[in-house]
Amino acid sequence: MSNSESLFDRSWVEEYFNSFAEKEWHRHDFAPADEVRWHVHLDALKQFIKPGSVVLDVGAGPGRFTKELVNMGCQVVVADVSQVQVDLNRQNSQTHKYQHGVLGFHVVDICDMRVLQSDSL
Repeated sequence: MSNSESLFDRSWVEEYFNSFAEKEWHRHDFAPADEVRWHVHLDALKQFIKPGSVVLDVGAGPGRFTKELVNMGCQVVVADVSQVQVDLNRQNSQTHKYQHGVLGFHVVDICDMRVLQSDSL
């Protein structure tokens, strides 16, 4: 398999996450176990990511973790395979007032991240 070939069907993955749209923002709210997982993830972020860090938020979705990272004092580069999710993240960054901490919004195939070369940030 060459470097340019993807290991997954990008269009299927993109459509899958496009179909979630706004629901993706609330997926940690559906059941008590979801809320527990949310807090476990937040605790891990706070333990390992320091204020002032530049963070690549891959699979950022609509931005719930992006928002938390910005609130922690990080600068965040948003990346997701879904244009719908990237657009929602951009919209939510304005609605929830975290756009000041976002360095950029990118539609990215995790298997080909050349769009995020260091000179593009």
